[in-house]
Amino acid sequence: MRKRLLNAALIASLTFGVTSAAFADHMGHEHELAHAIKHANFMPTLMMHTLKNAEALGLNQKQVEELKAYKSANSSAQQEDMKQVMILENQAAEAGLNKDLAAAKTAGDKSIALRQAIFNQKLECYQKVQSILSAEQFEKLKTMAQKPQKH
Repeated sequence: MRKRLLNAALIASLTFGVTSAAFADHMGHEHELAHAIKHANFMPTLMMHTLKNAEALGLNQKQVEELKAYKSANSSAQQEDMKQVMILENQAAEAGLNKDLAAAKTAGDKSIALRQAIFNQKLECYQKVQSILSAEQFEKLKTMAQKPQKH
């Protein structure tokens, strides 16, 4: 059973880690960051949609200032966590290919813990955005932020 779990972790790391490393090597910092965010984060990014659509949402100046302050205080750390997920998954893939399953597991476990932290940060952000926007503004934002469903 444990061997199957390690193999599954290795396959997942290879699938995501190798492709993300190849992509990051060929793209600039901005593309690398965008890819890291997409790779490490399955939750819609409310803050980006909120600030980008401030006028359409009817945000007042106070709301915009509160959102920008929250983003400024939290965004850099979350982006670093997302980049770190990619690094750890690449390390896990490399370690697995080099038959160092203990190192692959360690890197994979760290990646999973960071993904949980990113998820928790997103939930905190959702709570903050909901506390700043009116119910009507938040309903509009939900429509703007929804990712297309894959079938």
